[in-house]
Amino acid sequence: MARIDLSRIPQYEVGKYPRNQLDKVQALFSQAFAGRILSKEWLQWHMEKNPCLKERAITLWQGDTLVAYNALTPFRAILCGKEIIAAVSGTKMVDESFPGASIQLSMQLQKQNQDIQMICGFPNRKMIRISTKYLKHHHVGNIAFWMTEARKTEISAKIHEFYTFTEEYEMLSRKLSKYHE
Repeated sequence: MARIDLSRIPQYEVGKYPRNQLDKVQALFSQAFAGRILSKEWLQWHMEKNPCLKERAITLWQGDTLVAYNALTPFRAILCGKEIIAAVSGTKMVDESFPGASIQLSMQLQKQNQDIQMICGFPNRKMIRISTKYLKHHHVGNIAFWMTEARKTEISAKIHEFYTFTEEYEMLSRKLSKYHE
């Protein structure tokens, strides 16, 4: 594993979930993910109302500027026949104009969540290189995703609406699931 010379990396102030500054998390998300919008309701559910976790967010700040944010969603998993605590990291975002923030954020994530034995995520190419080179993370493979239109469906007045997928997606899903039985 390559060693990190921390003296050469700027250090940012470490914080927790910014309950009163969600607008800053939304702005950073939009910057990090090409203008996409993260709703305040989703953030509040993810960090405040989610039944699976206590607040598991880490923030990095330079003054009043949110430099980086990451939150985990823990869950119980079975690994090699043993129950473990795992987590999904799905909201890692970094302002790339702050050097070293990605590495510091990842190191803080490991340090503050030592009870979690496995973290799954969907990092970009830059974070895969940083994570495997400096943090002993393992890239276990790429995941294929399929996207389709979901249609709003109402069964009856007693059953609330839900979403269904197109027949093309359902057919593809049934066909592919036969290979994984």
